[in-house]
Amino acid sequence: MAGARGEVRNPVTIVLLSLVTCGIYGYYWFYYQLMPELRAYLGRNDEYNPTTQVILSIVTCGIWYLLGVAKACKMIQEGQQRAGRPNAEDKTNLIWILFAVNVLLGVPTMLAIPWVIQTEANKIWDPSLS
Repeated sequence: MAGARGEVRNPVTIVLLSLVTCGIYGYYWFYYQLMPELRAYLGRNDEYNPTTQVILSIVTCGIWYLLGVAKACKMIQEGQQRAGRPNAEDKTNLIWILFAVNVLLGVPTMLAIPWVIQTEANKIWDPSLS
């Protein structure tokens, strides 16, 4: 059974706040808001320290963050399935494609990652969203 649902957030707000704060809000949103909500919803009780996650993300120049994003995609898919959403899709491949485009072309597609993740998480928190 699923735990408490998280908060529905506007993906545009997350992207804009991440831009304005040079990415700091992006880390806050991901590690302090989204991941704890997903973990609570899925009943994951193992230790999780968001501050350690942020430090590892900074020290590894974002690689740890991308690995966390891949994990979040799997958790979102599982959450959507538990929420009874038909055809819950794993968005990990889309995230890696966005990252590859960003690396190859220098396009700021990294801003699309929070958009995709929050949009998909919102589908767990609010069943009326499609």
